[in-house]
Amino acid sequence: MATTKQLLERVKALDTDKVINDALDETMDAVEDINRERMLDGVKADGKQMPHYSFISQTVYGYPDEPIKLKATGAFQAGITAKREGEVIHESSDDSKTDMLVERYGENIFGMGGSYKKQYQDEHLRPSLNKKITAATGLKFGK
Repeated sequence: MATTKQLLERVKALDTDKVINDALDETMDAVEDINRERMLDGVKADGKQMPHYSFISQTVYGYPDEPIKLKATGAFQAGITAKREGEVIHESSDDSKTDMLVERYGENIFGMGGSYKKQYQDEHLRPSLNKKITAATGLKFGK
């Protein structure tokens, strides 16, 4: 067990920017997964619902009368990427339909807001931060 002085020195030496950046980098897979989950719920990043499938999509192609999920073949969602560059997280998809979908439905088809952002913070980012702070300082976090 560390003395109070040792603990204080560890806390002073903590590079918070590095801890935060490392935690963000470590959880980019979760950002991608939560984007997919949000899309499957038919919700944009700003919390607004996607438009319903068109009458033609429903009658000709058999889509249900519900919000668009951006998953016709699965390639768009499978290609979702998230990468931190500095203080910005860039989210996109490697799929060839990305530009067309962004033009049609807006930039906010990528990102997290509301309950999706909270889910990311609670289930992924905070535990990663806590683990990294504990490793660097010895401080432990309660549940």
